[in-house]
Amino acid sequence: APDTWANFGSYLFDAIWDCDGPDELCCELCEGWNMWSYNIVVPDSSRENVLQTIDLNYFAVRSGLCDYGSISWFSNRPVNDLSYVPNTYGYDIYMLQTDTICLSGEFIDPTTPIYLCEGWNYIPYWPSSMGGLAPALASLDGNYSHIRTMQCGYGVQSWDESRPVENNDLWCMEPCKGYWINMKSEDTLIYPAEPEGCFTLAKTGASSSTGRAT
Repeated sequence: APDTWANFGSYLFDAIWDCDGPDELCCELCEGWNMWSYNIVVPDSSRENVLQTIDLNYFAVRSGLCDYGSISWFSNRPVNDLSYVPNTYGYDIYMLQTDTICLSGEFIDPTTPIYLCEGWNYIPYWPSSMGGLAPALASLDGNYSHIRTMQCGYGVQSWDESRPVENNDLWCMEPCKGYWINMKSEDTLIYPAEPEGCFTLAKTGASSSTGRAT
């Protein structure tokens, strides 16, 4: 089975496609806050099951749902409202120390539609390889104003349509990361089956005023 490793900055993921057994996704989570998602279909999406490989090494998990707001789990809190972590959302995970979370099963079809409501949505990235921000979100046809994520050792990376293009530092989307996206109106996100290359301003030169690589 092919085994593909990728290291972008200090963020590491390992995606393994196995024709004879389950697929596997492993994500490195650094100490402190991480913005994370996963693209494996699991039979049990309970927090205890999905996060079992980092058990006792995380302090908090939180996310956000349309029409509901923030949900969270903290280890030192008696009552929590986050019991499940399905692959349809992104998640903040606070790690007590750097560790690797691994999940096995079957990779989700990246073209599976994801409903997005107006306003902020915490989305997963479902393709199994890195892709450019604009091609990955092409199905939304510019119906978003801001998107952000977090890179271990770097901090928050973001793209905003109101900023000069050169002031944006988020140009790529990659497995294992979660992304907050601010939608102008409700829409449906469909990732491409095969992600296109990742472009940065430095590599492409002139870009359009919307921040999309040209």
